[in-house]
Amino acid sequence: MQLKLWIVHPNINQYIHTILSTLMYLEKFFSGIGGLHHSFNIACPLGEVVASFDINIIANATYKHNFDKTPVTKGIDFLSVYDIEKYDANCWLMSPPCQPYTRGGKGLDDQDPRAKGLLHLIDILPKLSNHPSYIFLENVLNFEKSKSREKLITQLCKMNYEIHECLLTPLQFGIPNDRLRYYLMARKLQEFNNDEKVITPQKYFEQATIHTSWPFECMLDNKENDKCNHWKQQQSLQLSKFEIPKLSNYVENILDEKELQKYLVPEKYILKSYNFKFGAYVYIEFDQYKHIYKFLQHAILISFYRYCKANR
Repeated sequence: MQLKLWIVHPNINQYIHTILSTLMYLEKFFSGIGGLHHSFNIACPLGEVVASFDINIIANATYKHNFDKTPVTKGIDFLSVYDIEKYDANCWLMSPPCQPYTRGGKGLDDQDPRAKGLLHLIDILPKLSNHPSYIFLENVLNFEKSKSREKLITQLCKMNYEIHECLLTPLQFGIPNDRLRYYLMARKLQEFNNDEKVITPQKYFEQATIHTSWPFECMLDNKENDKCNHWKQQQSLQLSKFEIPKLSNYVENILDEKELQKYLVPEKYILKSYNFKFGAYVYIEFDQYKHIYKFLQHAILISFYRYCKANR
């Protein structure tokens, strides 16, 4: 079993070699109906999600149907070191609740009870005997301004993780879903061996760049490998020429008008919250409706993997 992951780095040849020679076992926190799990299966078919965690009964039933795995229902904010370490995972996937950070919420950030799970994982991370080699987190726009993000970055810097952050939308990958999302990718580096190379939290916040284009600017600027750079330039040109297909291309014409009305959001609810940018939360069975899910946010993972695969 080899890891084929979506993490990127300017020194791409050495980095991809490290990635492709690593065994991959994942823990998925806040698993929901399995969006990241589904995307990981496409992007990294040889990997394995060894455990998932969520307390939503309906979402867990859908997750069970899709992946034949039953998520752990213990609250994430109550997980012990043993609860996490017993799965011997070397990668964390995290999709924490977005309500504490979303523009349509109260903006309670780390004071919101729904942020407890993420804050607990941040606190427990240094207590583990074996830290995950990779961490991937996604959330809504505004998370990049949150105290929760500040706490996460601070912990990762103290533990010598290399970090990349970005704000990207599926539109940039030719998918008809205008929903800007925050992504964080972190890789555990070797133990501290040179104080000059250590990036302190303060230094990170002063120098950090949240990328808004793909490939990342630092990747396009790297002149180390001509073949790699040629691919990056071609990819950048291709992304700029994407023709966004209509959303109707992803939906089967299987319902008559009367049946369709059962699934439409009543107009009164939309008008009541006209300033709120609605997202798509769909409880579906992947094996029957994979084509519908293509336009959802997590398709970005596939493009990360394709980049890695093209530069092996």
